[in-house]
Amino acid sequence: MNDVTVLNIVQPYLYGGKVNISDLESKILPQFSKQQGYEFVNILADHHIEIDYGDRPTDAGDATKITESADNMQAHIAQQGPMLFGSEGNLSKV
Repeated sequence: MNDVTVLNIVQPYLYGGKVNISDLESKILPQFSKQQGYEFVNILADHHIEIDYGDRPTDAGDATKITESADNMQAHIAQQGPMLFGSEGNLSKV
């Protein structure tokens, strides 16, 4: 899987530089193996494309209004990060 392929696949689902987790889980990742899914997410991270865990906006204009507080994000990462990214913080090593 290469960067161009991933960026082309995710482009229709980008809102404010982020891809919504529901789109990622239901529309994008099911077409890939687990290992390819890890590679896909790593490529998104390499290109600074964030995964939005909030509700999907109804239009692209609303995307910029969706934010999470730094405290909530830090708590989420502290809780979910090791499970998702391993102790080294890199999916490719999981």
